[in-house]
Amino acid sequence: MILGSSSAEIERANLGQVRYMRCNEQTRILLNKATAIAVLLAGFLLAATLCFGAPADSSQIPNIFRPASTPADSIFRLSLLVLTVTGLIFLVVFGLMVYVIVKFRRRDGDDGREPPQVYGSNQVELAWTVILVLIVVVLFLATARVIHSVQDAPEPPGSKSLSPGISSGGKSVTNNLGSSRRMNFTFQ
Repeated sequence: MILGSSSAEIERANLGQVRYMRCNEQTRILLNKATAIAVLLAGFLLAATLCFGAPADSSQIPNIFRPASTPADSIFRLSLLVLTVTGLIFLVVFGLMVYVIVKFRRRDGDDGREPPQVYGSNQVELAWTVILVLIVVVLFLATARVIHSVQDAPEPPGSKSLSPGISSGGKSVTNNLGSSRRMNFTFQ
């Protein structure tokens, strides 16, 4: 105890400190919420700028959403499938996350104890594992089909071969076999 102070004065001083601490805690909570909203807004603005911002001369930049070659159309359709699937996964996960954050947030009357802990459900774990495996298999098969069709596409009519072979004195010295990623040389 402080000498020369009555218990009523000490109680009033403690009450003032509690009010001051409560005000500081409320201010801190509001500041945290404002910071979180500002960071979220900055992220959305950055994403919007990256998605919709265009350079001065956009005709020189390749764009997956404007296919201009023979295999580009099948690659474009594959990219739309992948974008749709991943967009749906994002919406489901984000929706569940917002739901859980809102439903299970801390309330004023909470005493700080943890709720009873419930451990896994075999059916739910099996379901989300099977669903994810099916999504990966579908994306793999679609991608494999497009890659196969692009690599095994027939040559367009009127195209010229880039591997005629070099002749030296009527005898072929090399036979060049070209492909999209390698060059093979056969010496005779």
